[in-house]
Amino acid sequence: MIPDIEPIETALPRGARDLGDSYYLLTAMDGTQREVTPLEKAAFVRYIQSSPHLPEPDTPITSVTRWARVHLPNHQVVRTRWKEEEKPLDRL
Repeated sequence: MIPDIEPIETALPRGARDLGDSYYLLTAMDGTQREVTPLEKAAFVRYIQSSPHLPEPDTPITSVTRWARVHLPNHQVVRTRWKEEEKPLDRL
């Protein structure tokens, strides 16, 4: 109704982690880390080497913590298969 008022920025949900560039990890997340496969490790190394804005890790990537959702810059939310499969299929 008043076009010159800026929209209010909404705060991140509790437990969310800012990844930068308007990407956010949203809970839930695994309670423990899991070992990565050699193929996953190669993908991480390739991604980090091709992304100059990311620092080189101090130690080799051997385990990861899975997050359930990612908030994208276009405000869509991507959900992971591992977490969605835990939910019943009879949702409407």
